[in-house]
Amino acid sequence: MNKVKLLVDHHLSDVKTIADIASFMDIHPETLRRVFLRKEKIHLGDYIMRRKVDAMKEHLLVTDDPCYDVCYSVGLREDSGAKIFRKFSGVTMQEFREKYKPEFERLRGTPADAERVRGLLAEAFSYKE
Repeated sequence: MNKVKLLVDHHLSDVKTIADIASFMDIHPETLRRVFLRKEKIHLGDYIMRRKVDAMKEHLLVTDDPCYDVCYSVGLREDSGAKIFRKFSGVTMQEFREKYKPEFERLRGTPADAERVRGLLAEAFSYKE
């Protein structure tokens, strides 16, 4: 399953469906879906969306790009990207940026606060259940 995860990570903006990954690997999509769920305990579609949301969160923290550019950077339209982001994080992209970016910027340049940065990132990259 590491190969699947690497494919998702390296082709994040190109991966739209499980069928996209299955075609890369020359395997039937349903087989890939079942095997991934059995081994990773998460649906492959959810894994892909979480990786896209993680990439969007990182983009929101390190740039001032508009939210629509953040969505496009992971291969999503603005409207679907915004819905997916909110579904998986519990907040809008703007709310996320307003909550975490100022503290991230403040802590980023101070190595003494590395533990606080890790804590902030752990909170920022957690998922709403």
